[in-house]
Amino acid sequence: MIVLLMLGLTLSAVSPSLAETLHRARLAAEANRLMAALQLARTEAVQRNLTVSVCPSSMALTGVVACGGVYADGWIIFINRDRNRTIDEDTEPVLHVFDSMPPGYRLTNRAGTIAASAMLSFLSDRTAHSNRTFRFCPPGGSSSHSISVITNIVGRARLERGLHPCIVG
Repeated sequence: MIVLLMLGLTLSAVSPSLAETLHRARLAAEANRLMAALQLARTEAVQRNLTVSVCPSSMALTGVVACGGVYADGWIIFINRDRNRTIDEDTEPVLHVFDSMPPGYRLTNRAGTIAASAMLSFLSDRTAHSNRTFRFCPPGGSSSHSISVITNIVGRARLERGLHPCIVG
């Protein structure tokens, strides 16, 4: 009986830190998924000598070829010949489709105030002509710091851990 009591106390003490570790690992996986998408889009823009864009899309779930919504619902990479915010299915093929993030995980702007929804385009010269920060946070109640994917004006993306603590909410 004493052994079971000790085992129970040990497991209850370890459980919160185990959950925190799992949240950090999942958060890193999600940030790396977007980082890989941005790097792929940049590479495709150079190889194809065309503008390639990354935009939020729930295409993986709905099958609808369109940009819209927020990145937490998924995102796509497509050739953006006319550099507008819509996909012309005849001339602008989708190159890759990404699933949504797990429930409760958030992807916001740098300040953490609004869900990330802005398209990012890479030109054939590798540049993005836009600075962008995508901030990943675990489900509410976690004390973990965020992981940010930061893209600079020349199109290089990098990961930054703990730039700001996540806002619980």
